[in-house]
Amino acid sequence: MLLNFINKRNILFVSLLLIVKILLPSISFADADKIFKENNKAVVVVVTYNAKGESISQGSGFIVRHYGAIVTNYHVISNAEGIAVKAGDKVIEVEGFIYMDKENDLVILNTKRKELPTAAVNNKDLTL
Repeated sequence: MLLNFINKRNILFVSLLLIVKILLPSISFADADKIFKENNKAVVVVVTYNAKGESISQGSGFIVRHYGAIVTNYHVISNAEGIAVKAGDKVIEVEGFIYMDKENDLVILNTKRKELPTAAVNNKDLTL
């Protein structure tokens, strides 16, 4: 009797685990797909150049403010003499830095381009 109860309990537990394992990735993929569709126009490619004008590094970033604030990683721009940002088929010139944090590998670039599409950042306390 006790063995029968333990087996039923184990079967129920394993069944529950399988259901979660099957459903969880589809929920995550659905969220990722939705996030991409809502924000893909705000994703950019950050290209850095040395003093000779040769490309030395490339990374991704995203536009967080319509006036041209772009978030990327510090390691992407750390050795750069020049920085260009590609948004779709357009190249956006970088004016300088709004914020730089080497320890947390974060930089916010300021660009000359205005009225850009932005990624949805839902933190109302965030100021740039």
